[in-house]
Amino acid sequence: MYILDELPPDTPHLNSGNRICYRASGDTRTQNRWDPGMDTLAMVALAAQRWCIAFLVWLSLRRWPVKDAKED
Repeated sequence: MYILDELPPDTPHLNSGNRICYRASGDTRTQNRWDPGMDTLAMVALAAQRWCIAFLVWLSLRRWPVKDAKED
C-alpha cells in the first residue's frame, strides 16, 4: 500500500517510497511484505483504514496512537 499524496517528512510508520506499515503490533512475521498465502484484501483494507485514522491523530497530537511493535 502506497500513499500517493505528499506527507510531512517526519510521518511515522512509513517505509521507503511512502509505503505504509500495515502489520499489527506484535506480529511475529519477519517480513513486512504481501503474502498471498496469508494475507487477504480485507485485512489490508482494514489495516489501511487503521493507519489513516492513526495518521489523523498524529497530525493533531504528534503522537502515534497505536503501540509500536518495537515498543515493550
